[in-house]
Amino acid sequence: MKVTEHLSPQTQTIEKTKNNATSQRPTSDRGGTQAPTSHSSNVEISDAAILMRQASELAKSAPDVRADKVAALKAQVQNGTYRIDAKAIADKLVDEHLGADFGKNNL
Repeated sequence: MKVTEHLSPQTQTIEKTKNNATSQRPTSDRGGTQAPTSHSSNVEISDAAILMRQASELAKSAPDVRADKVAALKAQVQNGTYRIDAKAIADKLVDEHLGADFGKNNL
């Protein structure tokens, strides 16, 4: 994200005067100085930030539980047909522990 500030010519003059003046500054009821601050700002959002926002919205709209997958696994467990691939689990644990995929996921 990039923010740019554009001061109006009037505000630039006021800022210069405020910086140069050391006496006769108008004060407010609270003891601070009063100076109009008329300026505009522009905000530019990068393409990556837009994609991240879209991905976040998509993830938030997805269901937390995949009912179809849960039902299928539940049926397999009840029928005694659910099988655990111990080698795949061990590989995944080692990969995550070492922080590497050992070339399995070449991108």
